[in-house]
Amino acid sequence: MKSTNSRFIGENDPRGLNRRAFVAGSIGTIAGLGLLEAAASPQFAINQGSSDRPILVGMTGDGTTLHPADWTNINERHFIPAMFDNLVAIDENLDLIPGLATEWEVSDDGLAWTFHLREGVLFHDGTTCDAEAVAFNIRFVLDEANALRHRADISMVTDVEVVDPLTVRFTLDVPFAPFPATLYESVGYISSPATLEEYGEEYGSHPVGTGPFKFVEWRRDNKLELERFEDYWQSDLPRAAGVTFMPIPDTAVKLTNLRSGTIDIVDEIAAADADPVSEDDSLELYALPGSRWPMIRLNTILAPFDNVALRQAVSHCIPRDGIVQAIYFGRAQPAFGPISPLYSAIYDTNIADVGLAYDLDQAKSKLEEAGYPDGFSFTLDIGSTPQMARTAELIQSSLEQAGIHMEIQPQESAAFTERLRSKQFEAALGSWTPRPDVDGTIYQHFHTDGVANWASYSNPDVDALLDQTRSEPLGESRNDLFRQAERLIINDAPWIFLVFEELTRASRAGVSGYVMTPDTLLHLEPVSVE
Repeated sequence: MKSTNSRFIGENDPRGLNRRAFVAGSIGTIAGLGLLEAAASPQFAINQGSSDRPILVGMTGDGTTLHPADWTNINERHFIPAMFDNLVAIDENLDLIPGLATEWEVSDDGLAWTFHLREGVLFHDGTTCDAEAVAFNIRFVLDEANALRHRADISMVTDVEVVDPLTVRFTLDVPFAPFPATLYESVGYISSPATLEEYGEEYGSHPVGTGPFKFVEWRRDNKLELERFEDYWQSDLPRAAGVTFMPIPDTAVKLTNLRSGTIDIVDEIAAADADPVSEDDSLELYALPGSRWPMIRLNTILAPFDNVALRQAVSHCIPRDGIVQAIYFGRAQPAFGPISPLYSAIYDTNIADVGLAYDLDQAKSKLEEAGYPDGFSFTLDIGSTPQMARTAELIQSSLEQAGIHMEIQPQESAAFTERLRSKQFEAALGSWTPRPDVDGTIYQHFHTDGVANWASYSNPDVDALLDQTRSEPLGESRNDLFRQAERLIINDAPWIFLVFEELTRASRAGVSGYVMTPDTLLHLEPVSVE
């Protein structure tokens, strides 16, 4: 798990121009002012070897689209970086570094962001990735007719201007400090305009990016096959001949396949398997503390959870310490709000004092307040993994002590995601992972218009605070706005916060060059296999 520190921190602009460049620092901190620039170089540490066969990856599930601005589940998020580069990349500290853009700056009024692009980058179809291509992508996402799920991420963009072949300028309707961090996300992955136009609505099955691997074939629920892109702009990458992703929902089966050599790396292993893997000389363990946030989303516009007191009652029944030990074997910590301690500059160390902690007497009091003194019933949707099942069963047992009856309803990955997206659920056990800026979690989930607000949560006071965070400069005043919003969200309980989990992953010992990154995604370009 060693990696070279590839941070690029802006220095004072040597050209003396009156402009500012913002860089997100280690999660929740500010890096500095000035112009950010760097030569072409890998994001993470790389191994100098290479291999003539593809990396075989065992995945928890499959996806429904490979369109980077239209993804719906975590499996698709893992697939996308293999085929696409984003305008802004991250390093192992979650600091922003150059991607397809080598530098960027913002106007004094905060309304115009100018990005300077890397020269000589090609799409997999042989066309050039330039300012026209970037502008085409952003306009394509903004076009309501295309109905892309992540359009809301850049709803503040009012104009995209091609300044010159390698310079593009975005005009916003309001200042938005974390704009570069947004371009690390879905909308910042750049697709070939020619292929977007050719396939239209079917582009999600015919992806063409600039990434280290190019699309070959996708057999749903069987395998996604990619091959090395020989003209990749980072000339010493990728290391492997390709990548083959294979959905294997059962974590025990994945681990068995890993030990037998049928696959090379898995997207995750159960916490119970972490110690045995670490003691197995034929395997390599990777761990990222606090990097995933299991939670229960409650649908706030459907009964029974349109009643806030019932939501609070459920939260008071959650044995978080028991979950940490019984499910995660100590590789987690209790969660009482949506802001992870990974966001060290924002995290409220006193949040447990206001969190709806385990208290059966309080739970029963909330049931009385809601008019359900004898309890109530609801259904919890979960994915098909054994760990989810065990978590749900532990929670189910605890709820019964307060007279709350929870039916557990397992779902295949695609069906689970569709029920979330269509908001046709009562409660759903899911998880979230870090974004370079905390806006990518808090705004997206808890603003009325948030793109991932599948709980249909709406609080005007929270909206006002989160709107203000988007125009407030990076710093302590903005951090405090997030903390204020968090306390309101905790009381409203649209999510039942469970734990901050240590994500564990494993590979065969013959795999080299893999680095666990704080976005939790599988970045496979530095990896080679014996």
